[in-house]
Amino acid sequence: MQQSINLDPMITNEIKHRSTFHKIYTNQTSHFVLGTFKAQVFNIKSYLSSNNTKDEYLYLSVNLLSLMANTTADYLIGDGIQIDINNEQAKAKRDEIAHDNNFDELIYNIALNVWIYGYAVLRTRKGDNEEIMIEEIPYDYYYPQIEGLFLGEQPKIIYLISHINETLNSTIQSKAKIQTYTKLDNGSRLIEYGLYTVTLDGSAYTLEQELATPETLDFLNIYRFDNKRIGGKHLWISDYGDVLDLLEEVNDRFTQISVQFIKHLNSKISLPEWVSALLQNKEKKIQNLEVFVHRQGEQPAQYIENHNSLIPEAQNYVDKILKLIWAITQIPISFFGFEETGGAEKVEALRIRLTRFLKKIQRKQRMMELILRKLVKETLTFAGINWDYTVDIKFSDAMLKDLQQNTQMYIDLYNTSLVSQETAIGQIFSRDATMVQQEVDRIKQEQDEKQQKQIELNNSQQNIKPPLPSKPSNGNHWSKQK
Repeated sequence: MQQSINLDPMITNEIKHRSTFHKIYTNQTSHFVLGTFKAQVFNIKSYLSSNNTKDEYLYLSVNLLSLMANTTADYLIGDGIQIDINNEQAKAKRDEIAHDNNFDELIYNIALNVWIYGYAVLRTRKGDNEEIMIEEIPYDYYYPQIEGLFLGEQPKIIYLISHINETLNSTIQSKAKIQTYTKLDNGSRLIEYGLYTVTLDGSAYTLEQELATPETLDFLNIYRFDNKRIGGKHLWISDYGDVLDLLEEVNDRFTQISVQFIKHLNSKISLPEWVSALLQNKEKKIQNLEVFVHRQGEQPAQYIENHNSLIPEAQNYVDKILKLIWAITQIPISFFGFEETGGAEKVEALRIRLTRFLKKIQRKQRMMELILRKLVKETLTFAGINWDYTVDIKFSDAMLKDLQQNTQMYIDLYNTSLVSQETAIGQIFSRDATMVQQEVDRIKQEQDEKQQKQIELNNSQQNIKPPLPSKPSNGNHWSKQK
């Protein structure tokens, strides 16, 4: 008898959401798939081909996503995660499993995907030789039955769905391989593997055949790492999702500026009418020359240039969008080479931004720590380690401590006028070291500027004429000397 699976509405909405999300995410890492409107906005005439009727499309994908995700993961994981266990046999098995599964790289990828997608999923299983395998499940394979669940409550049913398309009688038929994890009353997990046909709307799956004999485990061997939990959301709370519209806006505006620049890179020239005959001569035709023809006596030849005042405004608009992105993601803008504004305010703003960023990293570490501890203990149990032991997860905070200490040191040096603000910013973010003499010159320049401002202030105060003396009380009057 065929078995059908009907996914709850929350899951079907997730499927649609993930499809849209994936398209936008792809836009940040590759070329944009142009729609009708986009094609009209971002088309340019080819200046590289003799075919002047050919239109080409230009779209710039400014991959800020990669910068932000990698920066967050770098500080989240640092130099690696330390797993301390107070049992020697458990330690040996820990080292073996970590080595076989390249655990450090695996956890780093988890940190990346948590930031991008809002969650990431690991699964443990035994390989063909009974070795313990820890593998990441693609984000779009994971579908928990979450209807009616409270936040933090473990789902009773989890589907791992990988969709495939088969061609049958020239018709593409959607199918899916599904692994169903069901929580039993005795606390165990029943795992079933099957091949299913899928309805057109993707809401129902009908079993065609079992792909493997069901197996029972003593615990849930699927581990989900969450980015953050807000309100009634179980999934999809990603840092990238908070700014994806803004990132697309940056791409659009950068592209428009680039299109306008290319279109007007070669200034058009206005020519007399008789020159048009030469332009029509195939043997003497001037390739890729855009002209306006005027009649004799009307106007002499001149270049026609485009002075579009909106381009600088568009650039300023992009700068504001970028600053808004950094504010929402709590990643200091200086991490990417953008300068803070202001003098002393500049350094103080940097300190505040760094504090917020470090607090954010620490929150993510605490959430990851809970799942990692559970993963390690249950994986060791899966491997046959049943002795009593404790697991302690420690994140390498060397990068965070260095950032904090380095930041405070250079803030103090700047406030005491021992380094310039340029050097303070550069050293905080580990940029190229400044030569001593260059630093001395910068300090002197800043001191001279301060001194000059003080001199100008003093001079302005001295130039104020004193008030006329009041009339003497003895009746004498001021008069011109003879």
